[in-house]
Amino acid sequence: MIKTTQAPLVRERVAQVTSVEKSKRANATLLDALAQLLKHMGIDTVFGIPGIHNLSLYDAFAQVDMTIYSTAHEQGAAFMCDGYARVSGRPAICLVIDGPGVLNAATGIAQAAGDSVPMLVVTPCLAEDAALTGRLHEIRDQQNIMASLCGTSLQISDLEGLSRARCVIKQVFHSQRPHPIHIQIPMNVHDVRCRQELAKLDSRQIQKDDQFEDLHRAAEVLNLAANPTLVIGGGASRIDRQLLNTLAERLDAPCLNTVNGKGSMDLQHPLFVGGSPSLPTLQTQLVASDGVLALGTCFSETDYSFFPNHPLRPINHLVRIDIDYKNLFSNQVPEVGLLGDCGSMVERLLPLLNRDKRRKGSVRARKLRDSIKCGQFYRADFFDLFKVLTEHADILVGDSFQLAYYAHWMLEPGSPRHYFASTTGLGTLGFAIPAAIGANIASEGSRVIGMIGDGAAKLTITELSTAVAYGIPVTIIVWNNQGYEEIKKASKTYCQSYAKDAHHVLDFKAQALAVGANYANPRNLGELSWVLQSSVEKTTPMIIELDQSDFLTQPLFNWYQNT
Repeated sequence: MIKTTQAPLVRERVAQVTSVEKSKRANATLLDALAQLLKHMGIDTVFGIPGIHNLSLYDAFAQVDMTIYSTAHEQGAAFMCDGYARVSGRPAICLVIDGPGVLNAATGIAQAAGDSVPMLVVTPCLAEDAALTGRLHEIRDQQNIMASLCGTSLQISDLEGLSRARCVIKQVFHSQRPHPIHIQIPMNVHDVRCRQELAKLDSRQIQKDDQFEDLHRAAEVLNLAANPTLVIGGGASRIDRQLLNTLAERLDAPCLNTVNGKGSMDLQHPLFVGGSPSLPTLQTQLVASDGVLALGTCFSETDYSFFPNHPLRPINHLVRIDIDYKNLFSNQVPEVGLLGDCGSMVERLLPLLNRDKRRKGSVRARKLRDSIKCGQFYRADFFDLFKVLTEHADILVGDSFQLAYYAHWMLEPGSPRHYFASTTGLGTLGFAIPAAIGANIASEGSRVIGMIGDGAAKLTITELSTAVAYGIPVTIIVWNNQGYEEIKKASKTYCQSYAKDAHHVLDFKAQALAVGANYANPRNLGELSWVLQSSVEKTTPMIIELDQSDFLTQPLFNWYQNT
C-alpha cells in the first residue's frame, strides 16, 4: 500500500501499475528486482518525497506493498527513518531524488551515521554516460558525497550489482556496526528488463578471529581489579537484560551508561548508577578504576566530555568490546580490545570471570547515585518534570536543546531505546519532531513524546502536517525560552557578538491550528499531567508549549563559565 497526500502524480502512476497482476508479471525491471529483494530482507517502510527522477522507484516499492510516507521535507524523511529504526531495530528506506533531495536529507543521514543507526538511502542518479552540462538535479560525484556521509555507497546498474548490494546490506545491518547505506540507480537502467533470477549468494559471514588469547587477557585484567566499573554503550542496548545483570553481578561493578545505553539495566538493580559519564564524579570513578569493561561505546565527546571544562582523562586497565574495529581504539586506547558482537562476546567472557565479594559493588554504586543528586548539575525542577513526562510516555525523543542536555544525567527510561536524542552523534537541531513521528510509526500504539526547543522547532515544524495527514498521534513538547538560550550562555564566555534579537519566536498555537494539530499551554506540572493524559485519546498530533519561566525555580547553570 502506498500512503501519500502530497503527490497526486504518484497516486496516478501507482494506480496504473497496481492494476496489473504482480504475480504474473514477466520480465520485471531492475527496480522491481530491487524492491522485491528489500521486501524479502524485511525492509518494508519508506519515507521520502516523490520527484520526476524517482517516480519509477515509488512505483516499484508500491508494487511490493511497502508502506510509503510522503514527508514535508527530505530532512524530515531521514529523521523519521532514524526514529523508526531506533525503536524497531529495523532500517527504513529514505527515498529522495538525486541532487537537491539527497543534499536536503544529508543532515539526518549524518545524524544516523553518528549514532550507529541503520538506514537505507535510495536515490536515482544521472545516466552513467551523461555529460555534466547543467542537467536537472545535477551535482558532481553524488556517490562520493554520500560515501563520506554514510560510509557505504553502492551503485546498481545490473543484476550483478544488485547481488553485490544484497551482500553488503546483510553484512552492514547484521554483522557490523550499523550505519546508513546509500544506493543509487542510474536513470538509464530504471526500465531495464531482467530475464534471469538473482544470483544465489554465499550466505557465509566474514568470520572474526576467535580471539582466545585476548579473551583470557581481558578476564585477567578484570579479575585482578578491586574497583571495577562496567560501561554500557548503545552497541550493547540490545543485549538480553538478564545477561547484563549476570555480567554486572559477576564483576560486582557499578554500571554506568551512555545516552544510547540508557534503559539497558533494571533501574532497581543495586549496581545500576545511571547519570552520564560526563559528570565529574563519574569521570573520577572511571579514571580511578583498576578495571573498566566498556561495551559498544566509542567514548565520544558528547557522552564523556559534555562539559567544556571537564574532558575525560585517559582510562587505565580498559577492556573494550565493539563490533567495529575502528571503535576499539577511538578516543581511549584499551589494554585489551575484543572485536565482535557485544552479546556473544559477553557470553564467551563470562565463564572466565571470577566474582570477588570484597569489591562491594552495590555500596560503591549507591555512593555514585548519591553523588549525582548532590552534584551541581542536578536540578529538582527538571527531575519533577521528567517524572511527569515518563509517567505519560512510553518513548521520549529529544532534540539538541537544554531540556535534553539535562536528560543526559537525569532522565532514566525503564527500557532500552525508550529515550534517544540528537545531543549525541552529530548534535543536530530539528531532529525530535520527525524522529518522534518515525518512532510512533514503529512503536505500534505506544505513547511517544518528542521534546524540542523553540529555536530548533523552526527547522522541522512543517512535519506536523505529515503527522496530521497520516493520523499519527504524536505529542511534541516545545520548551520555549525565547530563543537559542544555550547559545546565549556560551556567548557570554566565548564571544559577545551574538545578536539577542536575531531569533523570532514562533506563534506555536497558530502553527498547530494551521495544520490541524491540537495545542495546549499548561502553566504547571499538574496542568501538564492533565493535558498529557487527555492527549492519549486523540488521533491527531499535539503541540504542548511549555514556557521555561513557568517550570524553573531559578536560572539555569552556565557550565561554560563556572565548571
